[in-house]
Amino acid sequence: MAHPRELRRSLADCPLQASKLIGISLGLVGGLAGLVGVVGPDGVGLPAVVEGAVLPLAVVPLVGAALAGVIILEALHSSYRALRAEAALRRQLAARTGYTLVRVIEAGVAVGGLVAVWRLVSTLDNGPVPVAAGVGVAGGLLAVGGMVIFASLLRSASELWYFS
Repeated sequence: MAHPRELRRSLADCPLQASKLIGISLGLVGGLAGLVGVVGPDGVGLPAVVEGAVLPLAVVPLVGAALAGVIILEALHSSYRALRAEAALRRQLAARTGYTLVRVIEAGVAVGGLVAVWRLVSTLDNGPVPVAAGVGVAGGLLAVGGMVIFASLLRSASELWYFS
């Protein structure tokens, strides 16, 4: 566990990772707040949905989709840099095995999430969508967005404090 002074120093040393971690955390908290506002102790509250409490639920899929795009671009860029480096690729990967594993898991979740969304949306027919299918699609998008956010949260936290 990092000492609080080390924590402040690492946040100051890595402003991009720190801001990414804060943004991801806020998106996750906003999505959870929306979920708690819609799903109460008595189940799904239709008055809450009518009043617009479901709007924060859109945060998770949108943030997840944006993160998935950024993660894939980061993975492609870092792969290109690793291939162009003078050191052998095997040596680079062996030097930071844990970090490489975290990055591969994050990229795999991002690519898998985009494929899952594509498959989910491609199964829908043209025209009106039944309510049950719409709820299923919204739940699927929420789950995929949550997985991408969680994977990115783990990578940001581990990169900021464990692998810095």
